[in-house]
Amino acid sequence: MANERVVEAISQRLGPDLCRIQDTFKSDLQLPKTLEGLLLVAENLVNLEPKLSLLEEGFGHRTKLIVRWAREVDGLKSDQRLVDKYKVHFYGSREGDRIRPAVQGVYTEHGVWAAMWFQFWAPDPSSKLAEAYAWLQAQLLVASVLAERNWRETEDLRNPRRAAGRLIRNLHDWHTEWLLTRLEGVCHEPRALAKAVIHEGKRTSPDWYEEKVQNGEAKAKGKGPYRSLPSDLKAFGNLLSIAYGFADDASDGDPKRRGKRTENGRLPAQFLYPHHAMYWSILKRLEDVQLWKESGTELGFYVPGTEARNELLDAAIDPAEFGDPEGAAIAIEDVLGFDPGISDLGSLPHLSTVFAKAAHRGRHIAVQNQRLRIARSRPRLLEIKRLVTGLNDVYRMARSSELPGAVSASEGEEICRAVEFAAACLVTGTLAHTVRNARIVKVADEDEHPPNLNIDIASGVWVRSYEGPERGRFRGLAATEWVPSTKKVVIPDAWGVLRWKTGSIGGKPFAIHQLATYEGVWGRHVRPLLGRMGVSERHQTFDGMAAVLPAWFRGLEEGEHIGPSMLFGQRDPLAATHQFYTAVNREKLAQRFQEVLDDLGAAIALPTVDQRNDAVLARCPADSDTKATIDPKKKSWVGDDRTPSITPMSNVLQQVRDSIAAAHVGSAYTFHNRLALYTALALVLVTGARAIRTPIPDLTAIHGPTRTLCLQEKDRGDGLHARLALLPQRVYDQVQIYLAWLQRSFLSGSLDMPTVLQIKASKSRDRSRYGAEGFPLDLRKSVFFWEKGAADEWRPVELTGKSLQQQCEQVSKDSWPIENQARHFHRTYLTELDVPSTVINTMMGHWHYGEEPWTAYSAMDPVRLRNEVEPILDRMLDHLKFEVVRI
Repeated sequence: MANERVVEAISQRLGPDLCRIQDTFKSDLQLPKTLEGLLLVAENLVNLEPKLSLLEEGFGHRTKLIVRWAREVDGLKSDQRLVDKYKVHFYGSREGDRIRPAVQGVYTEHGVWAAMWFQFWAPDPSSKLAEAYAWLQAQLLVASVLAERNWRETEDLRNPRRAAGRLIRNLHDWHTEWLLTRLEGVCHEPRALAKAVIHEGKRTSPDWYEEKVQNGEAKAKGKGPYRSLPSDLKAFGNLLSIAYGFADDASDGDPKRRGKRTENGRLPAQFLYPHHAMYWSILKRLEDVQLWKESGTELGFYVPGTEARNELLDAAIDPAEFGDPEGAAIAIEDVLGFDPGISDLGSLPHLSTVFAKAAHRGRHIAVQNQRLRIARSRPRLLEIKRLVTGLNDVYRMARSSELPGAVSASEGEEICRAVEFAAACLVTGTLAHTVRNARIVKVADEDEHPPNLNIDIASGVWVRSYEGPERGRFRGLAATEWVPSTKKVVIPDAWGVLRWKTGSIGGKPFAIHQLATYEGVWGRHVRPLLGRMGVSERHQTFDGMAAVLPAWFRGLEEGEHIGPSMLFGQRDPLAATHQFYTAVNREKLAQRFQEVLDDLGAAIALPTVDQRNDAVLARCPADSDTKATIDPKKKSWVGDDRTPSITPMSNVLQQVRDSIAAAHVGSAYTFHNRLALYTALALVLVTGARAIRTPIPDLTAIHGPTRTLCLQEKDRGDGLHARLALLPQRVYDQVQIYLAWLQRSFLSGSLDMPTVLQIKASKSRDRSRYGAEGFPLDLRKSVFFWEKGAADEWRPVELTGKSLQQQCEQVSKDSWPIENQARHFHRTYLTELDVPSTVINTMMGHWHYGEEPWTAYSAMDPVRLRNEVEPILDRMLDHLKFEVVRI
């Protein structure tokens, strides 16, 4: 049943067209019914495309269909829910120090498919042996396709395919590098490869591995491994001979003859061990591991495990914020520059030097890895201008029958439709297959969950689906308690693409042809013209154009990751944590899109609709009927569904204020709890502090003249995410009143109070200071609560997200439903006020390597930050009706 659900989920996402294509080549690729290992196979097939194109040139286009299908499947990796639910089915399972591949159960009947799952063991994919291994995979797939076509008795291909697939699987690990080295020079030429593998099969003994063990060239792995290697080599040669008709290269008689597998021909390379590059790449998908790689160096560190992750999600805290880089490991050879096992140990540097270099090297790897993720090739203004004017020129020429060459009227119409399709890819930043599946809907917010991209022509907007971040369990409240969040982003038709689209509304497709039809017309007629006009080669394809605007938006403001990710439907790792805490006014988001494209259109001299209405792309001025009217003041939200609205937050503060007055004449312990709660709420609301253990251990560390506080509630070993928080005057006054209450309580003895509380050192801030797993929290300087025990004894407990929630619940039931809701409120409130993203990230502690505001190389002025932020925080307190409670 579980496997059937996987297939059903994949089929729904691919759509009927791709499923039909999949059926046409399932025998060539030997697809298993339940698609074990699907995502890695698709990823490898996409990487093999250049080699497949060269090998099948002149023989047909079957591998083009396979690669096209693989690209669509490879896009499913961005569907995090699908991947998380079926990751073992796609990637395999971890067993101690090894990984069992997902395809292990389909080796026998699906040898070609299983062989496509593996990658060469070395971490550098550009090495000669890795290239040779990829060539052999491509040769196997093309041979399987051609043999299926040329050999009538298909049943007789099972054994050659099975044995050839087993050969490719054997070659992925280091034990068989010697054979890959021998084949390296001929692996790209089918005839030479066929001769070479048959020759190697004849000269290789079934006992070759045992001989290497005896000679000390290999470690023993049990009795008789790799004994099938000679027969597998011959079978691969036979398959190539059948595929290409190399009759003179056939070995050992009739290729139709069923071969008998050599005894004890088991595959020791069927598991992946830590030396293998695939081990780490799969492990980070199966478990909570982050991996940085550069030049063959790996730096892996663990993030919260399953149990801790669930606790964080239940508290509405993003697990991605918490990592343990101190548990990272870098190869000592990489740090020293030589292998200490074979070098003179007397030349080793001082240990502190090794540690310093390792820390520097680790940060360098992390920075380089992030740079590869965010420093994409942003197009220059001239490149965009050439692309847009090129599309407009081709469109005008096609409509007026002025294209060079003999182009019929029907072909001109097809060219117009293809250019309109390309323009849709460009302005929405959406891949071609998604634009092809777009539907015309009646209402943008219709209840039915749409595909990734739809069109509301009546309103003149594109509608994109939005999947929110991962969530934990939730105690639902009335809808009025939360900012109502939708799952659809509205994108205005800023450059008038939709004005060319007419037709019926209600489920009809935006594109009237299959994607292959558009690609064919584009390749024959349009792309050569764009190349002649000087359009960059990387922007001459549908998907290349889809990358233009997302890259342009990402370069507008450092730290602004949410907007581009939502508008263009892209899963940006740098935006994930921001999106976890932020509900965005989608009308403002749409208005931002409109403004950027208005400015960009003016910069590239894009004509308006009124100036030139025969262009496929034209700016829509404010008074144009074709421009969508989107009111930025309209309250419609998309994104975080855990953001409380202002009213319930204000009510909580009011109820706590009232309870302080009521408790003043009652128990001193209860009065302390209410005053401490009010102070804690004020602090977490204005600082956005995380709901974790003792976010602020020392209230006396607040700098009085500037009312600033160094907040390190989730810092790391390298100091990342420590930040300077500003306290408005009212909050600072409330803190001083609370500290004065503590001082009086200690002096008067009204409470049976210890001066310190031993707590766990859960942060680098505490471990680096105290050098132990726990430390004494000075209760005279911190926010804490009293908890009543079974014997009516009161004991102090530290401020945590859970204890804060419990205290709020005592005042009013369901008044604080999630532990971390102050942080959700803080981030969304700042975003709604259009505070610059750099300032928000500074206040929230949300930044990445290269964006740090407080390091020696940054330029964040704390005085200017305070002047910018203080009016915003005062406005927040006014909205929450916060008042200083004096006692």
